[in-house]
Amino acid sequence: MHPIEREIASRIINAVLSEKGHTISVFDGEETVVSKSDDAKRILNEMCQTDDGDVLFINHGQEDIGAVYFCYGNEPEYVVADYSADKFTSRIVETVTMDYD
Repeated sequence: MHPIEREIASRIINAVLSEKGHTISVFDGEETVVSKSDDAKRILNEMCQTDDGDVLFINHGQEDIGAVYFCYGNEPEYVVADYSADKFTSRIVETVTMDYD
């Protein structure tokens, strides 16, 4: 993972986990490699292990509330390929990524 991609992913992960009750699951394009975790280091370390990119599913309690799709290897500041349009996910992704436009 490019250092800028890693920085953006880390900032998104930390922003999600800073909100009480939120966890993240990581789908690597083949399987869920992390399920409902609040361990930012583990989440980040499991990302970018396959060629397909990753999807971070944002959970609040047992409910999935959003998703962020990562695609690696292009221009690093555009590592976030897509995200769900819910208020929580949009706020976090747009706040982080606006620093890289």
